[in-house]
Amino acid sequence: MIQRDYILRWTKELAMVLARLMGKDPKQQIEIISEAYHGTLHFQPDELDEMPPERWLPFLTLERQLHEGQLDFLAHLLSREAEYYFSQQLADKSRLKAQQAIHIFDYLDQQQATLSLERQAVVTKLEHILQTLAQQQQ
Repeated sequence: MIQRDYILRWTKELAMVLARLMGKDPKQQIEIISEAYHGTLHFQPDELDEMPPERWLPFLTLERQLHEGQLDFLAHLLSREAEYYFSQQLADKSRLKAQQAIHIFDYLDQQQATLSLERQAVVTKLEHILQTLAQQQQ
C-alpha cells in the first residue's frame, strides 16, 4: 500500500508538470521540464546522456536509487524532451531522449504487473519519432 501511495504521489507531480506545460511555447516547455528535473527529481539529465544505454538503469536504480514512481516521472519528462527536440529538428537529441524514455518504460513494464495504456501510447509516439528520424537519415 505504501508503494502505491508513493507512485500515486509521483503521478500527481507529473500531472502538475504536464499541466504547466499546456499552452506554453516550446522554449518555455523545455524550461519547465528542466525545473522538474532539478527541483522535483534532483537529477541532472546530462549524467544519463554521457553513459552507454546498458548503464542507464543500473545508474538510475542503484546509484540514484530512483523508485518506480520517480522512474515513470523521469521517462515522461524525457519523452516530452524528445518531442520538443523533434519539433526543433534536433535529431540526435531527440533520438537520445526517445531511446532513454523507451528504455525506462520497458523496464517499468517488466517490473509492474499492470499494463498502462497511457504509457503504451507515449511509447508508440516515441517509436514513431525514432522511425521518422531513421527514415530521414537514409
